[in-house]
Amino acid sequence: LPALLAALHKADEAPYVRAALAQATGALGAAAAPAAQELRALLEHPDPWVRYEAVWALGRIGPRSGGPEAVAHMLKDEEFEVRAAAADVLGLFGPQAIPELEALLNNPASDLRPMAADALGDAGPEAAKVLERFTNDADAEVRANTRASLEKVRAAADARAARHRALAIGAAAMALGLVLG
Repeated sequence: LPALLAALHKADEAPYVRAALAQATGALGAAAAPAAQELRALLEHPDPWVRYEAVWALGRIGPRSGGPEAVAHMLKDEEFEVRAAAADVLGLFGPQAIPELEALLNNPASDLRPMAADALGDAGPEAAKVLERFTNDADAEVRANTRASLEKVRAAADARAARHRALAIGAAAMALGLVLG
């Protein structure tokens, strides 16, 4: 990470180098949180590919990047690919991104509605109520993505419930073993 940080500080790097640096930094996931400030600065880069990779890097770092607001700002970028990446990435920030994604879904003029529906599947169980409202949307792609995301959210909730049941059964068995000696 120190070498990546040093390289990110160099202002004279070519756009393809800066994009590759952002991508490599994001690949480190949450461990790259110390580079979040430099990545947020790349969101203002004139090259759209650099902005695109910076958006994805912040998403891969996740909530520790301090990036949800910066990424949400990129929903207004002039380049569709950057806007689409921002919509895709927002769900990775969890429940705090739900209001922004819901606003996208509520805007019938938005070209990002299908991506917002998809991203809500990553935002956590809190997204279920929003998703349920769009399962019969007039737009077929929004409808399909909403239903898939709702299934994903429900499957994750079922998996959490199964883990809790297994832990409870294990604790009960251990307690019973201690009591019966």
